[in-house]
Amino acid sequence: MLTRREFLAASSVAAALAATPSGASAQTPGTPQRGGDAFPPTSPTPVIGRPSDNLGGTTVNVGSNPGDLQTAISAAINADGTHKGNTLVCPAGVTYNAVTLPRTMGSGWTCIRSGSASLPAAGTRVTPSDAGAMFKIQSSGAINDARIMFVPNTTSGWRFIGMEGTNPNDNFTYALVEILGHRMSFERCYLHARPTQQMRRAIFALLAQDLQFWDSWISECKEVGSDSQTIFSRTCQRVHIENCELQAASENILIDDQGSGLPSQDVTIKRNHLFKPLTWRQYRPDKSTNPTWDGKNWNIKNLFEIKWCQRLLFEGNICENNWQASQDGSAFLLNANNNKADLTIVCEDIMFRHNTVINSTAFMSLSTNWVPNPPRRIAVLNNLAVGIVARGFMLLHRLEDVWIEHNTIVPVDAIGLPIDFSPRSALYLGLDAPGYFSRLTLKHNIVGASEYSMIPYNTDATLGQWVPDRSFVTNAIFGKTGQPAMTGVRYYTSAAAAGINTTTGVLTAGSPLIKAAGDGTDLGVNFTQLKATQSGP
Repeated sequence: MLTRREFLAASSVAAALAATPSGASAQTPGTPQRGGDAFPPTSPTPVIGRPSDNLGGTTVNVGSNPGDLQTAISAAINADGTHKGNTLVCPAGVTYNAVTLPRTMGSGWTCIRSGSASLPAAGTRVTPSDAGAMFKIQSSGAINDARIMFVPNTTSGWRFIGMEGTNPNDNFTYALVEILGHRMSFERCYLHARPTQQMRRAIFALLAQDLQFWDSWISECKEVGSDSQTIFSRTCQRVHIENCELQAASENILIDDQGSGLPSQDVTIKRNHLFKPLTWRQYRPDKSTNPTWDGKNWNIKNLFEIKWCQRLLFEGNICENNWQASQDGSAFLLNANNNKADLTIVCEDIMFRHNTVINSTAFMSLSTNWVPNPPRRIAVLNNLAVGIVARGFMLLHRLEDVWIEHNTIVPVDAIGLPIDFSPRSALYLGLDAPGYFSRLTLKHNIVGASEYSMIPYNTDATLGQWVPDRSFVTNAIFGKTGQPAMTGVRYYTSAAAAGINTTTGVLTAGSPLIKAAGDGTDLGVNFTQLKATQSGP
């Protein structure tokens, strides 16, 4: 376990959290101390590793008839339910019927892969142009039966490589793949709806364990009047999503919902591109109609949302395009919301680090309507956000142990734009009662807004009443009005006054924020660390 003393003594917060051992137990917050730093989150336990390419069984060349893949999958299991360790090789370009995975026993695996030599190598994200090197599974297209794969809770140990999944028509799809089983790996796969089709989600995982998604492309997840996602994890354990393209209208990834009986646990989301096409956007920030809009009122919400989760790492992702529509336009939303009156459900040990957000109405909202058991141990470290129209951070209701350090949030100049958004601020604190924040740490950040800086509490006196357990150290906050008068905050009237390039977030020559942090570094994001995390394994 990484102790609080070790966390604070480390050379940087990011390095300290990187050293937190996987699966370490969460720390007890203890007795709040005025001016005390927040307690750090615990790292998630990793998924069970993928098998080797040589499973020890037979290599089986699957035929080209629509039902041949289901036949080969069923034949890959022994009479006692154990895997034979077969590798099923499917010809590229062949289309198969939807499959149901059979009951299995034991810890073995079966691999189903494309036989094409032109499929990109492991570690390379596929694109739609690679579909010709894949085998395809296509649903029946029947109304209410448009899934390509069903994974029951009695099965485990399946690896799919180089698979395309889609539908033959525009009938509504609830989910392309429904997963209730365990030990599933999807690698270099292309899952998508049709451009004019409504699909609620590509992946729906319920009570599943050890799910992995690598180097894949998931897109066209969109619906009018209801939420849509690429991946929806509901009460799952050990989920890993890395180096994928993820395009959805509502929540590009959703972890649990308000009806979840228990939280998802041990989720890792790394080096993905979360993206909303601008053809889904009806209005531009100035309220004029977007000339490239596709004419559909897709349900637009955010880029990543957590309702409930224990131990989550969101790292090295690039998150692009989000706007005010069915929600206020926050790119990241932690919205602990419970309709079951269950005191045991929690949201804790959440880490956001080394991510980039490009073009969003707001950056992050941390909130709960579940005051008896508030979210706790949340860290937001070394993130960059550019093109933020209205707000940096919003912290609402009741939270415990929130650590925000070395972030750069740069707004566009939205003054005069007819945006239905209030307040436009760098940091907004909306607490239900004094003292409802236990240990809020704000260090070495650059956060701006086109209108207000920090509201409604922006003096030592008001913060002493509402957020007594806080640690504010050398932050730069800028906005046209609402000058804060508090310890640990430098105020600037604009990004130019602070010496920040508003397109890139880079500090300009002569900026007063260079080498201004207490640790001897620049205020705001460490670009070297940011780029290394986003490009490396």
